[in-house]
Amino acid sequence: ARETARRLQKLDYDVIFSPGTEPITYLSANIKKPVVFWTDAPFGAMLDYYPWYTGLSERLISEGLASDTEALRRATLGIYSSDWAVRMAKEKHGASPSQLAVVPFGSNLKSWVEAPEVDALVTQRLTHPWRILFVGVDWERKGADTVLATVTELNRRGYPSEMIVVGCQPPARLLPLPEFVKLEGFIDKRSDAGRRKMAELYRSTLLFFMPSNAEAFGVVFCEANAHALPCLATATGGIPTIIHDGRNGRLLPPNAATEDYVRAILDAVVPATYRELCENALASYEQRLNWEVSGRRVMALLREAVANGKQSETSTTAEASAECTASLR
Repeated sequence: ARETARRLQKLDYDVIFSPGTEPITYLSANIKKPVVFWTDAPFGAMLDYYPWYTGLSERLISEGLASDTEALRRATLGIYSSDWAVRMAKEKHGASPSQLAVVPFGSNLKSWVEAPEVDALVTQRLTHPWRILFVGVDWERKGADTVLATVTELNRRGYPSEMIVVGCQPPARLLPLPEFVKLEGFIDKRSDAGRRKMAELYRSTLLFFMPSNAEAFGVVFCEANAHALPCLATATGGIPTIIHDGRNGRLLPPNAATEDYVRAILDAVVPATYRELCENALASYEQRLNWEVSGRRVMALLREAVANGKQSETSTTAEASAECTASLR
């Protein structure tokens, strides 16, 4: 906070905007400009939810809760990427609904799909073997075991299917892997080649399937939708803000069994249903899951915060002037 305040002294600015709470939590009250942050979850939401927020000491828990509670008290506006995060900010940190907003993050990949292409993609994707895409760096937390069990069952029932894995290696306990598991390794989306490869995978697979045990948001779901690819996921954390069940994908409860996921896939691949899911996935990306739309929404909120701040300053100045005049009288 002291470092932030020191740097602010050298700047002419209208609003303080942070991609997290740490730099603004203990910012001096003498700084009168509006303070806004945009992040994926408050500390209270992550506690005992993500593995690395589990088993913390009492002191760390106390300090973590106090820190984000103070950040919300200090901030003019707290923007979160999901409805879940906003709910947790109210429940765990006592935040006022009037100081909270939801603006989803956007896809980190531009869409490589145009609406007229969807019919051709549908025909291609519904052809066996069905290619089920999993993208994640954490095999356990992202639910890859569930994906593997589901694709195994699809094959057992006579629906030739493949599991395409990007971003991680399966644990040794699963080796040797079935032939239908295809490992693509880590793909660097910062490179042109990496972006092309990811776009190709999103375009050529039937479903994006990531049944996470814990997920504050999940930009990869936005990336899948950017390529007209429906998603299959768990209704946990921030995922339901991205995926609306039956519209741009399917959401199942965290305790769903392999049979439930198999049934969800078989229901989804009915051609008319699948085509609608693909069209809605692309529309969801275009309407609300891209950075341009999210950026415009955040800029509008920032302008509103600045305008309200100026009104407050004018009001405060007017009140002070009235008090001064009254005392002179």
